[in-house]
Amino acid sequence: MKQRFLTALPVYNEVETVDAVLDQVLNYSPHVLVVDDGSTDGTPELLARRDDIRVVRHEPNRGYGAALRTAFAYANEHGFATVVTIDCD
Repeated sequence: MKQRFLTALPVYNEVETVDAVLDQVLNYSPHVLVVDDGSTDGTPELLARRDDIRVVRHEPNRGYGAALRTAFAYANEHGFATVVTIDCD
């Protein structure tokens, strides 16, 4: 049985880079979660236009550690065996 893995990207105000990073990540990972940690720069609107990723949003910003906890909880709730975390910048 092949185990599924989730690639998680915590982001905060990454409107300039997030699209390009996600395009690259999707070449290697079919399951991508972005934890938007209260971005205010247009990142939420950009992410909402994509249908090839999953997004969880914190409102307001809670910090990097909280974003990682959200990603791990999401992975656990959705049956992923492994989480790979990467930064967006």
